[in-house]
Amino acid sequence: MTDDEGSGRGPRVAVPPPTPVGPDVMQRYAPFMAIAAMIGTYVALPPAFAMTLIGAIWLGLTRGLGRARILGLTLTEALAWAATIAIVEFLAALALLVASGGIRA
Repeated sequence: MTDDEGSGRGPRVAVPPPTPVGPDVMQRYAPFMAIAAMIGTYVALPPAFAMTLIGAIWLGLTRGLGRARILGLTLTEALAWAATIAIVEFLAALALLVASGGIRA
C-alpha cells in the first residue's frame, strides 16, 4: 500500500510555476539592466572614472535608501561586475592592438 492509496487522494500532479508578471519580471531583469548600464558607462567614460562613478552611485544609493540591494545587486556585486567589465574591456583593447600590428616583438 502506498501513501496515496490510503489517503483517498489521487496521484500527485506537477503544476508548472506561475509565469512572472509586473514587478516580478522587473526584479528578474533588473540586474541585467544594471550591468548594461555599467557597460554603457564604460563606453561613454574613461575606465577609471567609470568604475569610481559606478561605485559612488551604488554606495550612495545603498546607504541613502537603507537597502542592501539596488537593481538586484549589492554594492559588492556591483563593484565585482564593474571590475569584470573593466578587465574584459582592457583585454579586448589589447587584442585589437596586437591584431592591428601595433605591438612588435
